[in-house]
Amino acid sequence: MKVTNAVDCFINYHKINSKKNTTHLFQGRYKAILVEFGGRELESITSDEILSFLNRLTKGNKQTTK
Repeated sequence: MKVTNAVDCFINYHKINSKKNTTHLFQGRYKAILVEFGGRELESITSDEILSFLNRLTKGNKQTTK
């Protein structure tokens, strides 16, 4: 499965099961994931790549926010 398909699944899930504000808050995260990994297969992404992405995404945030 490609990352784009997985993100679509998450978006559809949150549209059905989450409040509007929660869905809106996740939109920025989904976009960042698509920019970073969009065309790739989920299985091709390593844990080191995910950790690096999360560190960049949360850089400057308080530890409790991360």
